[in-house]
Amino acid sequence: MQRNIKSLREDIDRILAGMNSTGQDDDMLDEEREPDTALPYAAQEEPGTIHVHEFTDAYVLDLPDRLIVFPKQEPLEEEEGVIDTTLAGAPAPQPPQGKAYRGSWLAYAPVSVVLLLVFFSFLHLLLFPPLAHITLILRSQEVSATTTLQTGRILAPLTLSQSVSVPATGRGHQDPKQATGTITFYNGQLNSVFIPAGTQFTGNDGTQIVTDQDATIPSANPPIEGQASVPAHAVNAGTQGNIPARDINTACCATAVLAVNLTPFQGGANERNFQFVTKSDIENAAIPLKAAVSQSVTAALQAQLKDNEQLQSLPCTPQVSADHQINEEATSVKVTATLTCGAVAYNQTTLEQQATQLLTTQAFKKLGPGYSLLGTIQVTVTHAIPSRTIPTLVLSLTGTWTYALSSAAQQRVKDLVKGKTYQEALHILRSLPGIEKASLAWDEHTKLPEDPKDIHLLLISGI
Repeated sequence: MQRNIKSLREDIDRILAGMNSTGQDDDMLDEEREPDTALPYAAQEEPGTIHVHEFTDAYVLDLPDRLIVFPKQEPLEEEEGVIDTTLAGAPAPQPPQGKAYRGSWLAYAPVSVVLLLVFFSFLHLLLFPPLAHITLILRSQEVSATTTLQTGRILAPLTLSQSVSVPATGRGHQDPKQATGTITFYNGQLNSVFIPAGTQFTGNDGTQIVTDQDATIPSANPPIEGQASVPAHAVNAGTQGNIPARDINTACCATAVLAVNLTPFQGGANERNFQFVTKSDIENAAIPLKAAVSQSVTAALQAQLKDNEQLQSLPCTPQVSADHQINEEATSVKVTATLTCGAVAYNQTTLEQQATQLLTTQAFKKLGPGYSLLGTIQVTVTHAIPSRTIPTLVLSLTGTWTYALSSAAQQRVKDLVKGKTYQEALHILRSLPGIEKASLAWDEHTKLPEDPKDIHLLLISGI
């Protein structure tokens, strides 16, 4: 079997060599030969015909009843290299369609990709060299000051009032009270007369009065009668005890003795509940009144402002009044709030310019040259002091100054560190004036680029 296969191999090689040695005639014949793919091989060939197919790695013999496949490079003596495939009526295999030589160039694809990546990386380095990124945090410092500035104009003071009536919240209770007064006795006898306390009298309206003390009436000295007065009160509590003068005018107790109330009895009161004004009634009503009046005064003063002017209020004079006093009986109380205010008007732009000049001068004295204002300063008017002509404003100023690097200074920084090692460059950067912190994004084992154009500065301020 092995000898047959070897002999067959030699025959195939000889046939293929002969096919390769054919000239132009064979080529022309090949061009004129019509393709035989339209019909199966069995329909186009005579019986006993053997087809030989050459692939990249093997030969395939198409026998009438089977296929025999064996590799090109392996020795024919080894039976493992022969594959005997029997076909049961299967059509003959089709010739390869352009895939025979695919494995040859695919083997070089990974190497080609690597070479292309290396080439483009080298080209990128030539066209775009790496940049050394330097980050500099510039030193910043806040400067504050309190100062005065004469500017603006004084507005005429305004006085506004508002009133409101609120219920009285005080609650009181009054027990019934007895009316009190005085009884005067007249004695016409030549001897004195004693009248004990508790002596009762009835007035013309039926009100009963009782004396509170003993009375000793001296004797008469004609034509003058003896006279004595003692306190007395109404027997029943209430307003009915408030009798008018001479309601009691009657003889009593002894001959020629007369009892009279020369003045009205007062203080008699019935039991009742009532309202009265409290301190909180007035204060609680005054709080919203003062706020409303203050807003009205501010609005009236702002109406006097010119373009770009701001208002600074002067101390106001508030006053609160009520139509009833505290603890006075009343069902309601009317509270009035009055406010008199003045103000100063000043130009905001002028104030900010003058304040910036003042604070800049102090910042230069404190920080020295090389610093510039970051943003704008904050100006706060704490209060105003009126005067006859120009008012004085008391100001609180705050601003942030940061160290500045001009374009020329940045170029000098690049020239100082170009070609230096990582540590040398950091030492130089951190020793520069006005630098708070410095960092360098670069390989610590590689010197910085020699070309300043390959060094990039990032400046951070205001931290």
